[in-house]
Amino acid sequence: NIAADYALASNINLLANYGKLNDKTTDNFDRKIVAVGVKYTLSPRTSLYGRVVSEQMSNVASASNWDKKDIKTSLIGLQHNF
Repeated sequence: NIAADYALASNINLLANYGKLNDKTTDNFDRKIVAVGVKYTLSPRTSLYGRVVSEQMSNVASASNWDKKDIKTSLIGLQHNF
């Protein structure tokens, strides 16, 4: 897994993430995850965020319990740290 956080301005950050899982079980469900996003800081403890995540799974065609090989997710939210 590798992640990056780049500050564009004092309150805007670009986020990126890439992860890879090599499943060593007999099922061999390998995964790759790529995510990009942006975070807008409202205060020292509160921020708004948006992210897009793409997850790809290998060797799932042979499994009866998996019907999705590519999963795409969009996230929008408000984060407050206590």
